[in-house]
Amino acid sequence: MEETPYRFIFYCLFSQVFDENRQPIKISKANNKPPFIDPPDFIEIVPGNSYSYWLEARINVSARREVNLSGHDGKGRLYWSLKFPDVSKDYYLQFTYKKNKWTILTVLLNTYSEIDYTETQLLELVEQLWEGTVVMPLVKFRLDCI
Repeated sequence: MEETPYRFIFYCLFSQVFDENRQPIKISKANNKPPFIDPPDFIEIVPGNSYSYWLEARINVSARREVNLSGHDGKGRLYWSLKFPDVSKDYYLQFTYKKNKWTILTVLLNTYSEIDYTETQLLELVEQLWEGTVVMPLVKFRLDCI
């Protein structure tokens, strides 16, 4: 029996940093938006299979000891900036995928004209989007090099 594939769009990945007690650290600036959403970029995954997603990212430290992460996945960009209270302690990073397919439909309808895709085509594509939340495990890291 063949499984029904689901579609995902990975600009819906959000990052969160936690302190040693696993309390969230406030991110001062954040952006996780693509310049545009292109329906062929919706990734199709069959249940039981896996998909690896690579994001090239750079971390740098400002003169005010603010740590910035910026990255690019070929379509969109990810950016956040935060100040770590104590760089000699352990911290945790976690990514969450969360998407409401109707939000995506609204963006697509406002981005593409009838020439690119009809409303019916966009609706059919968005209907295939998996809607929900996936929380990745926490990853421990330390910044005692700053």
